[in-house]
Parts: sequence; structure tokens; C-alpha cells
Amino acid sequence: MIRIPLLNGIVVSVVSVMALASTAHAGIVINEVMYRPHSQLTIGRYEFTELYNNGSTTVDLGGALFTDSQDFTSICANTAPSDHEGVYRIPAGTSVAPGAYFTLWHASLSGITDQPGNLNYNSFVFFGDLVLNDHGDQVTVLRCTGTTPVILDSLNYATLGLGEAAENVSIERIDPDGPTQSAANWGFTTVAPGQADPLGNYVAGGTPGRANSLSPQSCPVAIVDLALSPSFASQLASANAGDCDGCSLTVDAYQFACPAGTPTLDDAVAAVFGIREFADWPWVEDGVPTVTGMTTELQPYYQQLVAPLAASLGASGEVVQIHEFTGSRLVAPGAHEWRWAYIVLFPQSHHIAVVEKIEDEI
Repeated sequence: MIRIPLLNGIVVSVVSVMALASTAHAGIVINEVMYRPHSQLTIGRYEFTELYNNGSTTVDLGGALFTDSQDFTSICANTAPSDHEGVYRIPAGTSVAPGAYFTLWHASLSGITDQPGNLNYNSFVFFGDLVLNDHGDQVTVLRCTGTTPVILDSLNYATLGLGEAAENVSIERIDPDGPTQSAANWGFTTVAPGQADPLGNYVAGGTPGRANSLSPQSCPVAIVDLALSPSFASQLASANAGDCDGCSLTVDAYQFACPAGTPTLDDAVAAVFGIREFADWPWVEDGVPTVTGMTTELQPYYQQLVAPLAASLGASGEVVQIHEFTGSRLVAPGAHEWRWAYIVLFPQSHHIAVVEKIEDEI
């Protein structure tokens, strides 16, 4: 079954980077900072800095450095910085896909830092710790090319003119493609402050790992026909006619009608859940699989459809992002219907595919 609507939808070698270029750049940007968390008695325990990839290719962050020091020259000379601030080296194998978020946390938090896209910085290259100042500090992600610092992005939030944040209220970047060191591109989050309950459970303030509350809203949804290739439709029909008793596959395809900017996986999920027939099912979030992972989870009848689907909706070599949801519902006494939904985002092409595997209890 195919239902296809349309969704409208620097190299520096100085000690300080107070005057970093104000123009935007594609790649990793600092997107949100929580510098005044719930409890000041825990010495930065709930602080976080969120990064966002506003480019079109995956960024390898392995070996990059995260710091609140301004002495980059000493750091890249493998010497402790003169301002005695903390320096954390991001582990090898850490990467951020296009349109994805990556959040660095000062503490290990169950259910947060053990999830994909999150990392607890708990050891440092030199002495000291990495605790952000409530009255102003500078956060930077950089690499060292030999002894030369190469800044991926840097934010001095003391110069933004926002004043001191309320407890557990983050500062958010408004436009991920806009300049980092611009007061007009930052503000306090509009979501409710986070908190720690009497049992010590933590509810994060701000919007770590998802679209900022101050970011421009996604396009509205409108239903417009958009045909996939006849060959794909034929392949899907043939797969559904196979020997998988009680199971079927549906493919819904959508397109963002806002060509400016790069849609995020959060944008895609929010838009799909705005469609009533999808949102009415009791879905449970089930992770962010790779294409290989999704393919493995499909029955053999359907695995052959993954490549032609990508060819129909994506550009050559486009890196897709996937969010998986599962759900079940009692449809008759003693009989359930199970569903697995894969929301597949093609960020360069501004396309979304919703691949639903359905199994009925027979």
C-alpha cells in the first residue's frame, strides 16, 4: 500500500576567540547551553552543552576537544591551559549525522547519558574540572592540527547580553544556520524549568537532544499526491503477496515544502505525528536504528525494498536518519495487531518515508 502526501511545511592560534567570525558555517555548531542547573551544590552536575550538525555530511568528532578554556595555544601544545580550565577529549568513534544533536553532560544520568546522542564528560586531559560559570563563560569544540588550534565552534555567552539564567533554564540558539556569537541568535528557552525530585530523579530543563523551543517552526502538513516509481509499487505489491501469513508492509512518502535549511529527524517525527491516522496508534519510541538495523528487522520478503526506496526518495549517497516506533492493539478477543514504524528522513532531499510493518495475530 502506498499513500504519498506532502509536508509543507577557522584556524586560530591566539589565546582568546572573543572575536570569532560572526558568519555561520556548515558542520558542528553549539546549539544550547545549560550553565545554571538545578542544584549549585553539585558543582555543575546537571550542566550540558548541546551540539548540532547543520551540514549535509556526517561529522567525526572523535579526538576533538571540548573545553571552557580560552588558552587554545597551550592546549594544542599539550600543555595545561594557563586559565586552569577543564579539557575533555571526545572518544574515538563519536560522530554526528546531518541534522542530528549531540549533548555533552557533566554527570552520568540514567536514562539520559546512556542513550545514543549523549555523552558524560567525566575525565579530563589535564587537571581540573569543566564547570561553567553562571555569570559568563566560553564553551568551545576544537581540534589540534599539530600545535595549531582549529575551532569547530565557540560561544562566549557572557557577551550575549542575556543576563544570568534562572535555575535550570538553558540558553538556546535560534537559527542553527545563523552566527554563533550573535546576541540576536540566542535567548532563554521557553520550556518549563527542569527539576530534581525528592528521590533524586532528574528532569532536564531546556530541550537537549531535540529542536530548540526558539527555533523556527516546521512547515504545516498538507496532503498532495507524490508518486513513487511504478517499479517500486510493483515490488511492494509483490512482496506483500509473499508467504508471510498475517503480515504486510505499507510505505507512506512525504516531502517538506520548505526548501530553506536542513530538516531534522525531530522535524520529521513531529510532522508525521501531526497526521491523525498515524498519531492515533499507541506508539512507543524504540530507538534510532541504522539502515542496516532496519533492514535486518524486516522480513526477508521486504528487505529487498530498502534499496529501491532509497533510490526513489533520496539523492545519490545521501545519509538517511531513522527513528523507530512500535505499538500493539487488541483488535479482537485474544487477537492483537503489532506494528513497527520506521520514520526515515532524507535531509538533503527533504523527503520522509514512513515504513510500517504490520503483523496480525491469527
